[in-house]
Amino acid sequence: MRKPSFIACLAFVLVSACGGGGSSDGGGGEPVGVALPAQTSVVPIQTAAVEGDEPAWVASFAPETDYRTAVARVRVHDPGLVPFARIDRLLGLVRQVGAVELVNRSPYLAQVAPPYVAPGSEVDPALLVTGRSGGARAPRFELWTVRNTRASNQAPHELELWIPGTGAEGEALEVRVASTAAVDAWSFGSHRIDVAGFEPRGAGAPTFRLSLETGRASGGLVSWYRYFESQGDLAAVPAAGEAAVELAITAEVNAGGSTGRARVFRRRRFDDGAGDSGIVPEEHWIRFDATTLLRATNGGTRHAFERQNFDEHVWRYGLFDATTGERVPAGAGFSFLTEAQELGWVDADGLWVPAGTSVAHGDTVRSTVLPSEAQEAEDFSVVLAPGRLVRHVRRPLDLIEIADTPFEWIERNEPEDSVTRWRLVFDVGTATWWKSARHDPDSGPDGGAWVALDPFVAVDTAAVGWLQLWSERFGGLVSFVHGDTTVATFASTPVDGGDALFADGDTAVLFGFVDCLRAELTAAEVEVGDVLLPAAPDVATPHRFEFHRDDLALFHDAGTLAPVGLAAEEPPPVGPWSWGLASGPLVVDGSGFARVQDVWNAPEFFTWETGPNPWNRTTALRRTDESPVRFEAPLTFVYVHATENDRNGDATYAGQSFVLRWLPTAEGGELVGLPRAAVDTDFDLVPDRVVPLVNLADGTRVGPTGVEYVVKALDLERALREDPASVGAFSLVPASDLVLAGPADLEPVELGPVPTVTEAPRVVAGRLVEAPSGDTSDG
Repeated sequence: MRKPSFIACLAFVLVSACGGGGSSDGGGGEPVGVALPAQTSVVPIQTAAVEGDEPAWVASFAPETDYRTAVARVRVHDPGLVPFARIDRLLGLVRQVGAVELVNRSPYLAQVAPPYVAPGSEVDPALLVTGRSGGARAPRFELWTVRNTRASNQAPHELELWIPGTGAEGEALEVRVASTAAVDAWSFGSHRIDVAGFEPRGAGAPTFRLSLETGRASGGLVSWYRYFESQGDLAAVPAAGEAAVELAITAEVNAGGSTGRARVFRRRRFDDGAGDSGIVPEEHWIRFDATTLLRATNGGTRHAFERQNFDEHVWRYGLFDATTGERVPAGAGFSFLTEAQELGWVDADGLWVPAGTSVAHGDTVRSTVLPSEAQEAEDFSVVLAPGRLVRHVRRPLDLIEIADTPFEWIERNEPEDSVTRWRLVFDVGTATWWKSARHDPDSGPDGGAWVALDPFVAVDTAAVGWLQLWSERFGGLVSFVHGDTTVATFASTPVDGGDALFADGDTAVLFGFVDCLRAELTAAEVEVGDVLLPAAPDVATPHRFEFHRDDLALFHDAGTLAPVGLAAEEPPPVGPWSWGLASGPLVVDGSGFARVQDVWNAPEFFTWETGPNPWNRTTALRRTDESPVRFEAPLTFVYVHATENDRNGDATYAGQSFVLRWLPTAEGGELVGLPRAAVDTDFDLVPDRVVPLVNLADGTRVGPTGVEYVVKALDLERALREDPASVGAFSLVPASDLVLAGPADLEPVELGPVPTVTEAPRVVAGRLVEAPSGDTSDG
């Protein structure tokens, strides 16, 4: 059973906090749109408690500055509340289509960008700490068709969405939303959302269904919401890697948000490679008052928590100028139309085009018009390079600063016909690199699992000479040369046709000594790890390469030029190198090194990345004068943590350094580089959730010199502290008595044919763009 793209995203979600439903003009004027709830929760939070004491450097910010007006999403995390995240994901995506602003317009297009990282995602926790980022983090939009109508301010606001899938079968989702205004401050309003997924579009029964209904409760509980989701067939034996699920949620909250109750019931059936699990039920009862929250799972042990004491985890920060309090921009991009009139997007991380659409090197595309930038439509030529050259500027760190931090290392086995992925840690006391875990690609779902080593195994760095490591914490590439007292982290930026590397002409000559990729590789060679040239025998005889401006391709010069990486027409390889290939250091001047491995200590070098995936290659645009379209590289700097900057007063990571990057996202920016790890939140002694380990207090100063910017939490999660003395505070029967929705509560979703819309999108990730003067849709 394939999952539509929207559903795949829905599986990796956040638990969000409360937010009142939107309101609208109740009069008889021009109909206006109804805003859906911003967030949902059964544990409303008093956000004023988040403010705390302000540092002196932000106390002078005026009320109208971006820092002051930025509002944090605050929520409580509890294992029983995790399924509520699916509701918030749905609401968050629907809010990106301009429903409030574009009511009663002709059918239009919206580019919707799902959030990047889902707190507590169901993925290997180790990868969130030390794993590869999986490529570009730029928005990867879905192009939705929207019909948005309301007959009057007393009538329901109806929103219909056609969401294309990304699979070969053309699966799709169809969504209908009917809403009226919220009735008071703590009500989520009266809303009905129905979603159906079809594979392929319009064929047979839906493969996925969900409904969300909200309204006014009784008995003093003014707001309720009921959710039901069904995916797959619980009665059928699943194939390997497949799953079916039913999820039902009912919750009620009182007018002040001080009391409430919820019941969550889920049934799953899956085969993760170990055979049919059978139907696995899970039920949570939750009830709370002003001071205590009680929760029981599957009718078992009750757990009590204090509602006023908690630890805080920050999932998203805003970055602001430390002097003015204004938001720091996080890059830009723009939409374009392909020659086939399909809509795409370009930014610093490259091009995006819809599934099923392709662009070729040299194609012409035309930008759409964004009036806020006062630009005119312009033609560009497409650059699709076979790889990407990345410039790395070295920044050394003392070994003591990386103690106990996990790194990933790929070891080439002898003979060189296979590779092994290891997790390494450095022990300061013994000055030794230790293998702490091995990645087994044949264990567990989704490409393998990490297997801990007991005891750890030492790495013979004297024999290896150098370690090419990967660390999400330190911004990606990290290198260590045997005998050094430091490791090297790097500020890394892709090279384009306007780079200073081409100051002397259209060809740049580079030299490499170690870990140089071979040219014209076959998929079979990649699959067994036979990808590298022999190390240069000495510093006087490096390998020679050429990098060309016209196609941004790298060639190995062994008497004749041959393209570095996979040969043309080779199928994508499988195995440990399927994520892509990366070379060792390439330098413009091969002189001045005493040993070949000393190239890792060059103050600046380049690496060539290539492979079968979009993130392995350069995708860009050029203007008609052949000048490249350039976007500012993400802001990158080192941050040294201090206890006084930790919002929980945790001194664990005080004095440790982290490479932080300010990356563009659909929500305006994301600060990445702080470590995360798995924790046990459901008392079964098995880690079940990934959380940030370093959580910065609002107003913490950061930047290249440490003082240019300040951070503020914009997505904040609170973990309640256990209170065993209160387990008998009140009964959970009111929660267990809540009536759950079921299959009978699902409404039909019959939207009919997708309206044909030929105009450019009117909204991109919630940002309105120019509305066309004429109607070019079919209505």
